[in-house]
Amino acid sequence: MSKLKNLILSTVLIASATFIQSCSDDENIEYITEIGTVSYISNNESEQTQVNGDYNGLSNIINKNALKYAQSDSVGQRILYTYIIEADNKSAALPQNAKQSIKIYDIYKVLTKKMDTYNPDTQTDNFGNDNISINWMYISSAHLNIQFTIRRSSSSIAHRISLVALEGSKPDENGVLHLELRHNKFNDDPYINNIGYVSYTLESIPGYKDGTLKKLIITCKNSDSITESHEIVVNKDSSKGTMQKINSDENSSLFYK
Repeated sequence: MSKLKNLILSTVLIASATFIQSCSDDENIEYITEIGTVSYISNNESEQTQVNGDYNGLSNIINKNALKYAQSDSVGQRILYTYIIEADNKSAALPQNAKQSIKIYDIYKVLTKKMDTYNPDTQTDNFGNDNISINWMYISSAHLNIQFTIRRSSSSIAHRISLVALEGSKPDENGVLHLELRHNKFNDDPYINNIGYVSYTLESIPGYKDGTLKKLIITCKNSDSITESHEIVVNKDSSKGTMQKINSDENSSLFYK
């Protein structure tokens, strides 16, 4: 099971839209925040490290060391990042088919993993049954993306966040697949609300590759210990996905796996 360890986000700038734009009063600089996938890591000066944003598409990253500092410098890693588009590159011809060149100002390593299946007759259920609330979710071109809230206390304990189905699960005759979002706090004390982000690869979800998956119904045990369900339509033919709103102003220290 993939792990996300000791990650800190001091401030995440997100507003109620598919991405945010804000302008500094002093410099009139436009900041954009979105989620994307690290798509290429350059090893020489003649190439650009790239991120493929869910909203704004493929970008060359000018300050590629930002990925390294956030331990996100690997192809396929999902990130939540705030950036500006470099003015000199907005209309210029860009290398490697990029739409723009960007400079990253804030970055958070999004937990990126496959969903899990298990057989209760032969495997131990280690996914936990602790409280977790789904704030929003959306489908991008290759991922199911979820913003969630849990309660935690210790920064030394990595909580496990898992999307789970029984082994052999598949969509029903209407293309609907039922999954659970599970949380294991590993005996951490639930004192502080924390927001986190996780991206599950669509290809790991039963029925996606063969096109039989049409809708996901995801249940979780929320902060009030009430089981709630969330539905989302899956459209495999969409090259860009169906990005939903991102809406959070909370600051958080996040430690997940």
